[in-house]
Amino acid sequence: MVVEPFGDSSPPYSGATRVVFIVGDPVAQVKAPWGLTRRFREKGADLIVVPARVAAEDFEGFVSAVERMVNAVGVIVTVPHKFAARRMCTEVDSLADRVGSVNLMRRRPAGGWFGTMTDGEACLRGLRAKGFDPVGKRALLVGAGGAGIAVADALLQSGVAELCVSEIDSTRSRHLIGTIQTRPGITLTTAAADPTGFDLVVNATLLGTSSDDPLPVDPGQLAFGTAVADLACGPGGSSSLVRAAADRGCLTMTGDELFEAICDVLADFFLDDLMSGSGESRIDDDAAGRLRQLLDGYQATQSIHVAAVLGVADHLSATPVGIDALADAVNADHAALYRLLRALAALGVFREHEDRTFSIAPMGVWLRSDADPSIRHWAMFLAEPSRWATWGHLLHSVRTGENAFRTIHGIDSWEYRHRYPEQAALFQAAMTANSRRIDRVVAAACDLDGHRNLGDIGGGQGSLLAAFLRAHPDLRGMLFDQPHVVAGAKPVLDSAGVLDRCRIVGGDMFEEVPRGCDAVVMKFILHDWSDEEAIAILRSCRRALDRGARLFVVEYILEPPNAGLHAKMSDLNMLLGPGGRERTADEYNALLHAAGFSVVSVTPTAARVSILTGEAC
Repeated sequence: MVVEPFGDSSPPYSGATRVVFIVGDPVAQVKAPWGLTRRFREKGADLIVVPARVAAEDFEGFVSAVERMVNAVGVIVTVPHKFAARRMCTEVDSLADRVGSVNLMRRRPAGGWFGTMTDGEACLRGLRAKGFDPVGKRALLVGAGGAGIAVADALLQSGVAELCVSEIDSTRSRHLIGTIQTRPGITLTTAAADPTGFDLVVNATLLGTSSDDPLPVDPGQLAFGTAVADLACGPGGSSSLVRAAADRGCLTMTGDELFEAICDVLADFFLDDLMSGSGESRIDDDAAGRLRQLLDGYQATQSIHVAAVLGVADHLSATPVGIDALADAVNADHAALYRLLRALAALGVFREHEDRTFSIAPMGVWLRSDADPSIRHWAMFLAEPSRWATWGHLLHSVRTGENAFRTIHGIDSWEYRHRYPEQAALFQAAMTANSRRIDRVVAAACDLDGHRNLGDIGGGQGSLLAAFLRAHPDLRGMLFDQPHVVAGAKPVLDSAGVLDRCRIVGGDMFEEVPRGCDAVVMKFILHDWSDEEAIAILRSCRRALDRGARLFVVEYILEPPNAGLHAKMSDLNMLLGPGGRERTADEYNALLHAAGFSVVSVTPTAARVSILTGEAC
């Protein structure tokens, strides 16, 4: 074994040295222990990286133990722990939240872990350093694990024209496609591991790191000039695939080169809290600044809401547009619209150029009506006046326990939308658009083997049922909701190409659920209601099902203290609006048992929801 010296006369470490662990199974192939330790020393930090080989079943216990080590700063996460690491983080950035995996974990001052994912950024940095621009290119990705999903996200955000994913585990590839948000005009599909015709091939597996491994693709099918990137480091710093590709005249990027491209980013992630200030005073300043950002959040919400209502993003592209033309197109005051858009440009939603012109930014693309899925209707709904006023009465609900919506409007939110059809239409459009990504994940995660007829109870206008029917060509469906809701379902099901396999039924789920299904799914239904009402709904489902039929309940699950912000904010929304509540897994278990179901499993997903699978007793 070769041990490189630190190059100075000081001891390489001492009792005061802080530690970052790099954990994987296997872990011998990684280069971070020496490379990052050297970078830490160059930046003046007494910090070393220590490898730890930890099996998947021991990962949670390992991280819990590291959290109790006062001198441990964080954890670098490798195969196969990246999805599990996301679940253990108290807080993650938007990228890690989007892809559902984490490769860097840093101890938070308030306790718990903050996580991010840099594998995708590393791949893009490395490729661009080699002179390869992914914009408009066709890319083949081999591997859909934690690194693969991050690379897929990065490639799609960078502007590739087509991304094909090859993965021997079809569950993983379906999960990736269901999780990643594509941008308009980009093709995302599964494919065989055939590199013919692709401009870029990325290996996100460990295949080829050992001399006796099969290669992820056949090098003989690589064309001259194809860019080939391998995220793994093999013997001598490169893999068998990279060496074979180089022999064919391909542009190659090794795992070592990828590490060098991102090394400073990794180092700065862990040094952020150690080198940027003096102890507790800096932590206090950071906490105060973060609190001010949270308090100012309502301003960003309203600004994005107004841009969505006006439809600004629909009039923007990569080519800058003048403020006068924009204001005329959306029927707004020229000066006031300019003030709004320059603020949103500072937030990264749009881009401001010279002469008061604006173009679309990657974030703003999702506000376009033609985005898939579009966030425009969700932004319009989130701050519409009745909902905005309801959240303004949070103090009343916290003091009294009463439902704020009913207090303000004199009726519950369901009756309100029944009386005001335009509000119902906005609600359904927001729910449908906001559920697109979740629907794909749920459809891929539910086990429907042996089932022929699926009922979607309270299924709105059918977006979830359409996702199931597309994923299972032999499945038939039944959409059930209130008559005025399912009245708008045919266009949704027809556009998905599944209308001919679906019956649409209007009714009241508290009274009677139609029979004829051997499995039913309910997404975001039970959390709208009290325990008594939720049990009544479940009992209606039980009466419609034969013994042994499956029930899939899709909900947010409340996490332990100091974690799971999204579900806990949703719980406040239930208090204020519908009058229901979010629940723990044990609380949902009790509801299902009370209605005549046994709980088979509880499955978390990358879309923040969990699937409780029940069986009719």
